[in-house]
Order: sequence, then C-alpha cells, then structure tokens
Amino acid sequence: MDEPANKTRHSWVPDRPIRRRELLSAVSAALLAGWTLSRTPLLWEWVAVGFLAVGIAIGPIGGSRAGKRVGAWFRALEMQSRAACIIIAFVAIQSLALVVDIPPDPALNGTVGGAFAIVGYTILHGIYSWRRH
Repeated sequence: MDEPANKTRHSWVPDRPIRRRELLSAVSAALLAGWTLSRTPLLWEWVAVGFLAVGIAIGPIGGSRAGKRVGAWFRALEMQSRAACIIIAFVAIQSLALVVDIPPDPALNGTVGGAFAIVGYTILHGIYSWRRH
C-alpha cells in the first residue's frame, strides 16, 4: 500500500525542512564534542552509551505518541517557561552530581556520544528533507 505523500517512511524524522535552530543545535553539539574530546581521554564504551541514550530519546521515544505530546507541551510554553524548565533540569542534574560521585571521564564521554547522536539525527533529517522537498 502506498504511503500518503505528506508522510515520510520514518516517523522519527519530521516531514519538513530543517530549521535554523536545529542546524545551530547540531553545530553546537559538534563543537561541544570536539572541545570535550580535546580535554578528556576517549572511552568508546561511554561514547556508545551516550549515543544510544540520546539516539533513542530523539528517535523512537521522541516519535512516540507520548514523546510528541511532551514536545507539543514544551513548544506551547512561553520562552520564560521554557527557560525555567531548562534551568530546573540543569540544577537537578548538577545537584545529583553533587550527591552521587560520578566519575568525570565516563560522564564527559557520554556527553560526546549524545552530541554525536544529535549531529547524526540532524544529518539524517537533512537527507530526508532534501530528498523530500
């Protein structure tokens, strides 16, 4: 059965051109990864963990019904409320890091993996967008 013309075969990738802020996010992620790798030993297993965690979050989970609802809720917030959510999440993560002794090298390498996932997802989105539009 043919798919409707307005849908992509992969529901994880939006059926629209990439936005500037998404490109900026990918470029920022690439710069973060490069800067982090220049300052910490490379631990591929932790890079893989970060890549998978973020990849699953922005792919299958983000494309799920619940993920779309959370995304719609977040986009409906005013800018100040979005900023408050981000700041609260940042403070919660930093507070957890103070309570739980997290070794820096695995945490930083996991961040690099997450950054790689963001860059990869943006590239995939660009390929599908370019082929579609």
